[in-house]
Amino acid sequence: MSEQISEYLVRIGEIDTTQVEITCAKQLSGGKQKFGEIGRGLRYINKDAVRLYLVAKKAREAKGRENIV
Repeated sequence: MSEQISEYLVRIGEIDTTQVEITCAKQLSGGKQKFGEIGRGLRYINKDAVRLYLVAKKAREAKGRENIV
């Protein structure tokens, strides 16, 4: 199972667990915004933090594909 954006951002110190809970609550309350979009709107995280997560996610996926071949 891959690491969720919230887990990654807490691990690297970009967001704390209280901010994760607030962001998740807003996400569950409706709309179709992604976690990163909501976190940015609340000014908990910035664009660079989301970009770091996406780069790390792509690297994990590429590594996983290498193990399959």
